[in-house]
Amino acid sequence: MRTVLNSATIALLSGLPVVAIAQELTFSANIALTSEYMSQGFELSDGPALQIYAEAAYAGFYFGAFGSNLSPDLSGADSSVDLYLGKAGDIGKFYYDIGVAYYFYQNATWAVDYEEYYVSAGYAVTPSLYATVYYGNAPHYEQHDIALTVDYYSNIAGLAVSATYGDVRTNYGEWNYWSVGGSYEVSDAVSVDLTYHGADDNGAGVGVTDGILTATVAYAF
Repeated sequence: MRTVLNSATIALLSGLPVVAIAQELTFSANIALTSEYMSQGFELSDGPALQIYAEAAYAGFYFGAFGSNLSPDLSGADSSVDLYLGKAGDIGKFYYDIGVAYYFYQNATWAVDYEEYYVSAGYAVTPSLYATVYYGNAPHYEQHDIALTVDYYSNIAGLAVSATYGDVRTNYGEWNYWSVGGSYEVSDAVSVDLTYHGADDNGAGVGVTDGILTATVAYAF
């Protein structure tokens, strides 16, 4: 379940033209309400989800936490807390991120806590166009997740569009997932997002959802 938000990702989501690496200790936090919690083509909340994240960063190193309510029927638990740490940086127009995330499930019926190791690399094609390749490995499920994300920041201040295509292979099935959407920064603290999600398990029956539109409102502290 890929939910990791980190310094490099936050820089991109906030529309910064380059990945800015803080040379002093910084803290950030965000609270969001989304119509459906989606991850890698799966619905996880079966309705609205309240999500909170907090992160500390220094000289490219970061440590953060992400929490969300879940649907026990869809995810095997009623909530999750994800802890992650890593290192992000940039070299000219290239940027990278490497780290590990730990997923913990509360009041779980069949969900299992596990870790995932990830690495991503990207390139600023122009000051407005970014392409990022992501790879994640979760040994517990023999899971390999490869995804390509393209972000474009328009000339309209605060308006951005993003598209992702991913391929997941595990010990219980294989599937593809994709999403396309747009976000708008209403103010320095408030942003809104509208994204369409799709997936195809090629008849494997792993339970992915093909065709769902999600709306999210977020407030950054």
